[in-house]
Amino acid sequence: MPTGFESRVPFPNWKGTTMIRFPRYVIPAILALVALFLFVPGCASLGGVRHVATVTVVTSHGILALTQDTEKSLVCGVATAPAPPACVTASVHRDNSAQLAKAWGYEGDIERLVRAIPAGGVVPPDIATLLGQINSAIDKVLAAIPGSTQKTQLVVAINPSGGK
Repeated sequence: MPTGFESRVPFPNWKGTTMIRFPRYVIPAILALVALFLFVPGCASLGGVRHVATVTVVTSHGILALTQDTEKSLVCGVATAPAPPACVTASVHRDNSAQLAKAWGYEGDIERLVRAIPAGGVVPPDIATLLGQINSAIDKVLAAIPGSTQKTQLVVAINPSGGK
């Protein structure tokens, strides 16, 4: 059973590439985390409201990047794509790209809201709403991707419990 999703990523001023292992994420856990810090502001064990909100943004970013990278690798004609009908057609890829563009916009909105949280402040409820919109966009992208090993690995990486 996969423990995460690996990707080779080039870093500026480095020779070659470096392996990054994305940990397994659970989208519902993000929403639970947001709910937690909405109702328990200032809890020192969580590192403060702004810290928890920042972790949420980073997690959201990781899930979006992983989904986008995987979807791109499944487009028909790409060397990493499975054979038809398991690959993503150009028209589905365009639709998925539009959904992901919206999700990236929501993530940017969340980043701006987090930066605006004053010390000792509370998290705006808009963050939970925006996370829900990101989750919805990712669900639409996942629904549009035909079944394949790569899709299964992506689903396990972002939601290892299978929604349970």
